[in-house]
Amino acid sequence: TEIYTLSLHDALPIWIAHEMRLAGFPLSGEIKARVRTLRDFQVGDAKIVSWILFASVIAVLLLACANLTNLLLARAVARRREIAVRIALGAGRAQLVKQALAESLVLALAGGAAGTGLAYGLLKLFIRLAPEGIPRLEQASLDLRVLAFTIICSAICGLLFGLGPALAGLNIEALAGGRSVAAGGWMRPALIAAQFALSLALLTGAALLGRALWHFERMPLGAETEQVVTASYSLSRQQYPDLPRQLAFAEKLEERLRATPGMADIAIGDSHPPDVPLRSKRLHGLKIDGRDQPGPGEQGTVVWRAVTPDYFRVLGIRLLRGRIFTEDDRVSKHDVTVISETLARRLFRGADPIGHYLDTAEIVGVVADVRNSGGTAGDDPEFYMPRLHRPVTWIYSAPDELRRGAAIVRTPLRPDAAQRALRDAIAGLDPSLPVEIQTLSESAARLSVRPRFNAALFGLFATIGLGLAAFGLYGVLAFLVAQRTREIGVRMALGASPATVSRLVLGSAARWLGVGLAAGLALSLAVARAMHALLLGISGADPVAWTGAAFLLFTAALAAAWLPARRAARVDPMVALRHE
Repeated sequence: TEIYTLSLHDALPIWIAHEMRLAGFPLSGEIKARVRTLRDFQVGDAKIVSWILFASVIAVLLLACANLTNLLLARAVARRREIAVRIALGAGRAQLVKQALAESLVLALAGGAAGTGLAYGLLKLFIRLAPEGIPRLEQASLDLRVLAFTIICSAICGLLFGLGPALAGLNIEALAGGRSVAAGGWMRPALIAAQFALSLALLTGAALLGRALWHFERMPLGAETEQVVTASYSLSRQQYPDLPRQLAFAEKLEERLRATPGMADIAIGDSHPPDVPLRSKRLHGLKIDGRDQPGPGEQGTVVWRAVTPDYFRVLGIRLLRGRIFTEDDRVSKHDVTVISETLARRLFRGADPIGHYLDTAEIVGVVADVRNSGGTAGDDPEFYMPRLHRPVTWIYSAPDELRRGAAIVRTPLRPDAAQRALRDAIAGLDPSLPVEIQTLSESAARLSVRPRFNAALFGLFATIGLGLAAFGLYGVLAFLVAQRTREIGVRMALGASPATVSRLVLGSAARWLGVGLAAGLALSLAVARAMHALLLGISGADPVAWTGAAFLLFTAALAAAWLPARRAARVDPMVALRHE
């Protein structure tokens, strides 16, 4: 007998799925149980974004620490004579290490204090610029936990990354007071390669988010957004407890809007794109001409809306085949439906769907696809039913079916005038009814606000990381050129050309860059997998993003190495040897 122990977090989804199967839900193929905590449901993809940004902060911290370590290594070499003098005067090894660690700790804590002040200002700026809908963002603050985390990180970084330079400054040549151009040994190239690896991962992540945003903003909505104003409402249960009263309100609103000057076309629906439709069905459960047609391509769900005939004209949704609804369809006892292009393709596989029946409704038209996922997932196939003048039909199967609705108006008026007229029309029917009025252009633009904010934040970290990596390479190469001035002078005195000397410096940078790129590819793969849910329709292996990130890193490294290489090529052999 094998015994497995499951936590409540693991066991609860299994138990609920089992109960759903016992209740007759077919949890296979197209329907799968997904159980989440209320906190996970509220947070959504903000949790993924938070973890990715936290990892970006850690990456930038490591880049800064690597730069600091390289600077301290250079400083240890420059102070080799001072160290030798201190030892000659009786200073012990432990005392010298303590002194070096104390100096790095002071630098780290001072930097942490300055960074805390900068973080306070940036946090206020980000909260002001951030889009709506990020859970609990307004509660973000620099509390005692954040301050303690900052102090601890600063202290740990100061101790850990100051230890290597402290020990590197105590080599034999330093104690003898001689020259040591190789202080740090393998540590300096390893740090530079690590900086390149982290920078490539940050750049790849930023490039992927940028590409996803570019693709998302250019994805057609499927509807014309210009000169369209929408008003979404939700009727109260006290004033509108049943379907007849809910339907009567919508009918009166439609009549009132048609009598309002400036309203060219009016449509009433239960929702409008790009919002997610309120209702859906199992695609597997739909019947075509009275026959079940499961099929491997019919998994998933299909969403639907009940709309007035002018809905398609107001939104500019293209009719591909057949016809759209007419006013006669709203009073006829013969149910009709219009389906989307994707639904027609999945159900009929290239055959003409006109005249067939979807459940009890005859398919009279096929229209172009419209984005209906709210921008957070792939769009579902869709069908439309006419909004009838009577509440007795399978369309309105629950007492709350008509409680939520949306008025959609195409008008030549200015947006502010059209919104005011729409608000007045609704207030004339029910002054206490809360309503959300906006242009369809604003609704569509709102979809890309959070992806744009996420891309901007990640791009900021990637830019900082790239700058730190380039600065670190420049600093190390400049220090090595200064330390090897005599060697370079001798080489040039023996016939080496300036180009040869430049290639010597650039060759060192190229080796470090190559190692960093190889390690960065592995890190970039992990980053692409982590942010898969944020890529909005592109692959984590997008070649444009990966190539662009590598090219940008290579360009920055070349620019950082070019100045030290140029300085080395201009060394005068006589001046260098005379100075030595």
